[in-house]
Amino acid sequence: MLSYASIGVLLLASCYGQPGTATPNVTPVHDTVKLKLASGQILANQEDGVIYARGIKYATAERFEKPVPAEPWSGIRDHTQPATICPQNPSRFDFLTGSLTANRTQSEDCLHVSVAAPANASNLPVMVFIHGGAYLSGGGDLDVYSPVPLAQRGAVVVTITHRLGLLGYLPIQDVAPANLGLFDQIEALRWVKKNGASFGGDPGSVTLFGQSAGGDSVFALLAADNSKDLFHRAILESAPLGRLNETTRDDMTAAMSEYASANISSSMSPPTLERLLALQTAVLVVARPIDPTILAYGPVFGEEPLPPLSDLSQTIDAAAERVPIFIGYNKDEGSAFATIDPSQTAEWYKTNVFENGSNQLAKNISDATGHMPPMYHFNWSPPDSPWGAAHTIELPFLLGGWDAWAGAPMLNGSGSRGVVENLGMEVKDLWIAFAKGEDLEGRLFVIDEGFEFAS
Repeated sequence: MLSYASIGVLLLASCYGQPGTATPNVTPVHDTVKLKLASGQILANQEDGVIYARGIKYATAERFEKPVPAEPWSGIRDHTQPATICPQNPSRFDFLTGSLTANRTQSEDCLHVSVAAPANASNLPVMVFIHGGAYLSGGGDLDVYSPVPLAQRGAVVVTITHRLGLLGYLPIQDVAPANLGLFDQIEALRWVKKNGASFGGDPGSVTLFGQSAGGDSVFALLAADNSKDLFHRAILESAPLGRLNETTRDDMTAAMSEYASANISSSMSPPTLERLLALQTAVLVVARPIDPTILAYGPVFGEEPLPPLSDLSQTIDAAAERVPIFIGYNKDEGSAFATIDPSQTAEWYKTNVFENGSNQLAKNISDATGHMPPMYHFNWSPPDSPWGAAHTIELPFLLGGWDAWAGAPMLNGSGSRGVVENLGMEVKDLWIAFAKGEDLEGRLFVIDEGFEFAS
């Protein structure tokens, strides 16, 4: 759990940089700055012209209850150190990305955002990232998701941490409602609306972007009935939309819920976190025989705040009228999934989970609005990689930087560094151009080693 230190007046006595280089809400102090937010003052890092605040609490929540906005505070809270991650088991993708969560503290007190912004930011677009991990792993404040590299290209960038798995998504009779993690994300977006300007961002220009389960979250938030004024553009990276309408989904959720309810109800006292994480794994064992190709945990349609699946197409069409959408996927999306579950081929996963669903969404948007959304295909991969342009491989080009991703097996060693850093500037500029509202309608961006973005 992140502890907050009270910072004395003497610490804030000396100034850093030239007068007028910081936003009005910022008081520089050597390599830290004090910011005034809507709820109180914080201390953040400042380095190479970028302000970086880690683990700012946007809400609190009792176990299995909806989040409530964080209370205002007095004094100054220290947000210069790594923040907690929500309770989770190791990721099944460690073989591809390396361990992203090693040595990070887990806590149920984990509803926070991290924010990076140019030190002289003024009215910049705000970009809000939701991490992937099958709704089971990850965290917004992980080093691989550092918003600093993207902020350096000209945006205020926010990363969200939300509840996962059994604690965040599964409806459990007499215990928990569905979609708690989605309610967390909505509360985080409300925080951004209130506080984005304190970092030099434009709260009227918020782009929501997410990868994998994060892209699935963005799709769900487009349909959610209480998030319509919280973001204005959306980017879906490798969202598993192709399996959204499977008839086995309701059966799977019901079986999972019944098993979880029976095991929690059998306890005479509140279960420990360790027991809940073990139960989370046991529930997956129940789910997989029903359909191993569907995300077991995730937003449940027909439960607050989401419409039933029967109304989803109409709801998304209406959202696309007001929210421009950018959609894409990687050339070899299925390679890692076939490694985990060889019952299906890599081509099957790519086509049926990612490609078809993304292409169909683009067509639906075009049919409904008369405007074809921009799309991207991420095709670069290291030479001789057994996974090719795998699921998640675009992330080092957007967030975290080389130092955070250097150990990822999918990048195949230091020979990839120059590509990640140089091509990464082009990819970041493309994402930011969309966030700024540049007209990219109908364009397909094929991202390979020679890709250069021209607006």
